[in-house]
This record gives sequence, C-alpha cells and structure tokens, in this order.
Amino acid sequence: MTKPFQSRWAAQLESFVKFKHALGHAYLRPIEALRSFDRFAASSPWKRSSDFPVVFRDWLNQSSDRKAITVRFYLGAMRQFCLFRRRNDPDAFVPECSWAGPYHRSHFLPYIFAPKDIHGIIVVISQLRLNPRDRRRFRLLFIVLYCTGLRLGEALGIRHRDLNLRNGSFRIGPSKGRIRWVPFRRDLGRELRTFLDRDCPDRNPDGFIFSKDNGSRRRVSPTSTIFCGVFRRCGLKPAAGRIGPRVHDLRHSMAVHCLQRWYHQGRDVPRMLPWLSAYLGHRDLLGTERYLHATPELLAIASRRFQQEFCRDPTP
Repeated sequence: MTKPFQSRWAAQLESFVKFKHALGHAYLRPIEALRSFDRFAASSPWKRSSDFPVVFRDWLNQSSDRKAITVRFYLGAMRQFCLFRRRNDPDAFVPECSWAGPYHRSHFLPYIFAPKDIHGIIVVISQLRLNPRDRRRFRLLFIVLYCTGLRLGEALGIRHRDLNLRNGSFRIGPSKGRIRWVPFRRDLGRELRTFLDRDCPDRNPDGFIFSKDNGSRRRVSPTSTIFCGVFRRCGLKPAAGRIGPRVHDLRHSMAVHCLQRWYHQGRDVPRMLPWLSAYLGHRDLLGTERYLHATPELLAIASRRFQQEFCRDPTP
C-alpha cells in the first residue's frame, strides 16, 4: 500500500495525485518530488509552520549537493501542484521558474555497447545470485531491450496478451500517450518461446512477462539497479557513482547499430530514418536525433560510402 502524505498539505497533495491519475498519467517519478516536500514539511521545525512559500523555499534549498537538473525537476513538479492549488485559491503561491537557479545543459554522451559487451553482460546475468527463473527472466529482458530498443518501463509493462509470437511483435503502450506495435526477428521469437514454455506454462493473459515471482509488475528503479550492478561486474561502470553505462543506453546502442547495418547493406539511410523513428515510438525525427551518435565505426562506414560516391577516378 502506498504510504499516505503526512504534512498539513496532505489532503491537497493527495487530491493532486488523484487528479493526475484521472487524466491517465502514471505519475511515478514526479511524485517523488511531492513526497520529498511532504516529508520535509512534516518534520521539525517546519511541521508547525503554515507559511507555504517559506516552507517551500527552505525545502528547495535544503541541500547544496543537489544537481541543478534535480532542483529544476523538483521545482517543475511542485509548480504543477501549486498551479493545482490555485484552482481553488486564486491567491495561492506559485514559485517562479528562476527559483531553480542557473541551469547548464549536460554534455553527457551515452555509452554505445559493443557486441563483446553484450556477450559479456549476458554471461554475467547468467551468474547472478538469483533463483534460476529470475536469472532467465533478466537475461531475456536484457536481450529484448537490446534487440528492440524499448524503454525499460515499456518492457516491464508488457503483458502476455501484448505478445504475438506468430507475427513476431509486441504491443507497447500507451507509452508517451501512444500505442504502437514493435516487430522483432525470429531469433528473439525463439528466445521468448523457450522462456515462456519453460517458465510460464500456465500464463495469464493479463500477467506481466517480466513479473516478480508473485506476478506483480517490476518497478523500473530496482530493475535498473540490478543491471547497473551487472555493468559494474563487467568492468563497464566504476564501483561507485553514477557515471558509466545506463540501461537506457541500450536504446541508444540499438539505434546506432541499426544505422551501421543499413550502411553495410547499402541502404538509403535518410529515407530509412522515418522507419526508425516510428519503431522507437517518436512523433518525428527530432525525437530520434538524440539517439543517432557518430561513433568511430559509423563515421568510417559513412566515409567509405562518401568516397565511393563522390571520389571516383574521372579518367576512363
């Protein structure tokens, strides 16, 4: 059961979350900001204060260790709550966006997994100290993420009824407000069939493929933590800290490797990009651009194609 809010603004916070759920939003990550504020407002000495702006400012500035992007995210989530309060009170306080302070755009570059990395990760997953069924489930989940470029939350939300082995496709969504079909190759279909026949013989159509042993849906954060531990064991990520590969980098890797295959096959890559955009679940190419990275291998392939096309010997 979800822990209720406890501060003097608990009823308003609860009403706001119900409002978001009624609109169809899962509202999983932003609620972390609301709960952080609620815990702060319910603790001493702020629990006796009814001055919302003062409590809010102290909460937002309570730690100098927060990254600028985290402060910006927390402020954005709480601004929505404040605007919700203004529906009933026109004079309700709404913080300015400038309260987040200066924001510097991150220059983070995702890690593009090489084939040897993928093989090493699969080996390590098979050695995890989990029960055999969970090891096979995490192995399959990793393969699905790498082969399809699905977001981790999308993959964890796949139910048995969303899988069509005959046509080789997943039904994904609603995700980002849309539903889409994601086809996959026959080799991934064989992996899925083998797992289901062995570990899910009496599967419920409404059950999750990558569920916990009790049948409930796995959460993104704990699952991501397990994969980060695998990356550390493979030497791809340092023993501590947030730097290094993320689970979401598998989505980046899938997009880059797709471009590499198209170049090797001599495809017209610009004409193929809309297909990749639709496959990844983007509305347009602007959302896909962030996944197209100029790796050394990709640059080498593009350079060879450029030479073949424009650097031919003009002499007969």
